[in-house]
Amino acid sequence: MSRVPRPAVSTGSLRNQYHASTSSTNGAQTKAPTPNTPSGLRVPHSSTAKRAPSPRRKETEEKSSTARLSLKEQIALRRAEAKKAQATQNNSGGVLLSTFGGDDDLVVEKSKDVEEDVNDLGRWSIRETVERARSTGNFNISSRSLVCIPSCLFEVHLGVTPKPLDSVTEPDYPVDDAPKRNRQNKQQPSWFEAQDLMVLKARSNEIVALQPELSLFGSLKVVDLHNNRLSTLPASLSILACLTTLDVSNNNLTAIPPPLFSLPALATLNLAHNQLTSLPFSRFNDPVDLPESVDTGAFFQPEVSRAIKPLPNLHVLDLGHNKITSASIDTSHLPSAIKYLTLAHNPLGKSQDLFTVLAKLENLQEVHMEHTGLTNESFIHRPPVKFSRLQLLDISETDVTEQAVRAFFAESPRSGGLSFQITTAPPSPGELRIAVGKKVVREAWEIEAEKNYLKKKKSFIRADTDKQPAQTGKETREIETEQGLTSEGGHRRAHVAVTAPSTTASQPKSAVSRPKVVEKEQWEIEAEQGLLTEGGRRRLRAQQAANAAKASTPTDPAESRSPSASLSLASSVYYDAATLTLTLPPSAPPTRAHARAFSLIATPQKGRTPEDLLVPAPTLPLAVIAREDFATKLRVLNLSNRRADPTFSFPSASFLATAQSTAGVLPRLDELCLEGCALGDSVSLSQEPEGGGTPVSQRKGLLELLADAFPVLSVLDLSYNILTSDGLSSSALECFLVPSESRRRGLKVLRLRGNRLTALEAFESVTELFRGNRQVPEWRLEELDIRDNEISKLPVTLGLLPMDVLLVDGNTFRVPPRKVWEREGTKGLLSWLRGRI
Repeated sequence: MSRVPRPAVSTGSLRNQYHASTSSTNGAQTKAPTPNTPSGLRVPHSSTAKRAPSPRRKETEEKSSTARLSLKEQIALRRAEAKKAQATQNNSGGVLLSTFGGDDDLVVEKSKDVEEDVNDLGRWSIRETVERARSTGNFNISSRSLVCIPSCLFEVHLGVTPKPLDSVTEPDYPVDDAPKRNRQNKQQPSWFEAQDLMVLKARSNEIVALQPELSLFGSLKVVDLHNNRLSTLPASLSILACLTTLDVSNNNLTAIPPPLFSLPALATLNLAHNQLTSLPFSRFNDPVDLPESVDTGAFFQPEVSRAIKPLPNLHVLDLGHNKITSASIDTSHLPSAIKYLTLAHNPLGKSQDLFTVLAKLENLQEVHMEHTGLTNESFIHRPPVKFSRLQLLDISETDVTEQAVRAFFAESPRSGGLSFQITTAPPSPGELRIAVGKKVVREAWEIEAEKNYLKKKKSFIRADTDKQPAQTGKETREIETEQGLTSEGGHRRAHVAVTAPSTTASQPKSAVSRPKVVEKEQWEIEAEQGLLTEGGRRRLRAQQAANAAKASTPTDPAESRSPSASLSLASSVYYDAATLTLTLPPSAPPTRAHARAFSLIATPQKGRTPEDLLVPAPTLPLAVIAREDFATKLRVLNLSNRRADPTFSFPSASFLATAQSTAGVLPRLDELCLEGCALGDSVSLSQEPEGGGTPVSQRKGLLELLADAFPVLSVLDLSYNILTSDGLSSSALECFLVPSESRRRGLKVLRLRGNRLTALEAFESVTELFRGNRQVPEWRLEELDIRDNEISKLPVTLGLLPMDVLLVDGNTFRVPPRKVWEREGTKGLLSWLRGRI
């Protein structure tokens, strides 16, 4: 194999080669053919014409100026120039000339695609949305604060420039400088591939008027213009023969053009939340005056197709929240295909004729007329046809009664399927649900549970009344199941029992025939009696009170007892005769915790007995306590955590006057505990009337009311309530703390922990008694607890009060510092306050 000899390699460096190439380029012009020109081809030229210098020559001149740089330095310089040109080109959107490599290999690189035309919210611009609607047929410009439909929509899709509206000034939507015909590798459709506009959504804008040229979009099926500021609609919309959905709710419309009622394909019409006053269905055939931009008179003018009766295909009509009366509805031409009709929140008034026409609609399924001012007069006339397919009639929140509705449907075939219970489940075949009065929507399982409970209750009553219940025939499998013969082991046990008759005969007959006693838990008994809810317990108390009132009518007020005859607070459960203490059970409001979905039984409150359900709900039921035998010797009354009904119930005024003239309602009450009762500055007081009837309620200040009712009180606990500094008045504190000759002895202990107190200025009037006088006769206050409040400043005059215990932890003040009472206690704190007076 022969070796190919290598070409001679110059011993010079790259720099010498570069200098050689440069010198040869800068020499005299040679007649040798260039690589780009064939040798046998003569190129004509003119010697007189001035020839512009070629880019190749310019580049050669630039190279000669940089010949003194090394090759490595020139490469670095070229790279820097290329980077600078690339950065400039990215900002200007042009092309990038890459000069890497030799002189002849210039590369043209495409710049990056221009960013998509989107606005700040990430949506297409108006012009781009119009362009894209040509390929989709869907034009959505919702929530863009537009004042009208963009004119570019008509120009791009129809080639028509609409007439400018007089009431608005439309902004300009400029055409892009570089039209983007290739976005995301998808070209714009050609004229024969474009789609007709079928969906127009312009909701939640500021549109005040519509262009009449909108009717030129003959393929429109959906027009959504709700939540705008439209006051009128163009009558030219009546020529949209393909329109099926029109939503112009939440606008300012006062009237609808009558020709709109001749739309042949309209199925859904939403006119809710407007200012409409009438519905002239009979004028559906009124002529339409089309503007010149629509009625061009051309040969290919689209044919106008109008219905021969009002809205023949209308299924959903929503007219809620308008000003329509029953007399303003043209009932003689009401659309006959309506399935769902909404007239809620309209002043309908007397509607006998309206119900007569609605009863004849064969496809009507739901009618909503809540808050319409209907009365029983609308249901006096009985039409011959009675709503053949109606499933829901909502006339809630009106003056219509259930008796009037039942009388209205008395002679109708639908009378057997009437139901006045509204549920979330769909109605069964033949059922007609009617909402009357206050509308309460319940789940299907709630109604089913109530039916099962009533059925079970009736079975218990029947079992108690019938001594010899009728025996029902049972099948063989049921008998075998009761005797335990469904398994092989059960058959063996039965065989053993048959073979040993002596054992069975020896047993007493009563033991064999004795029924098994079923022991029930406490929650089962309360569930059967309906006492698991607060409403059930209130109904039980009301029923017991009514039974007690019927059983006995006391003539002497002193002999009258509690409304609940079976309730006795003197039992050992509540009253302790040894300590003379009455403790009523807590009555917290029902929790809002999420109940388990698989259980239909609410969890009963722990620690509550059936007797607790009979205790009156008010926090302080003084009307019941004052009539007990131990009322004249009661010393301690504990009402902690009774938050279900934070009110006070007092006896009648005559009873109070009689009791206070002698020794008071509770003459020996020394301690009252109202901790955690959710009491505020004022409390609702219900007082029994003199001649019986409904108690009279009024609001009074909490401290003033307690001071007047219990003058000999020594310990008052109002911890963890919602008292504020406004309710802590100076007059109320003087009544409590300062002894007087009118049987007021003054408090020894006052606990106000965990409230919402922000200041203690009310104590300053009391401290004035000790200014310059350290001894106040019969002063009894020994303990004051104001912990866990929001007190920002401790008055220095508080140091004048002679107290043994002053608790101030948990407040927001910083002066005096904590170390004052932590080191020296109450005496040191009072001394520190007195020193700052």
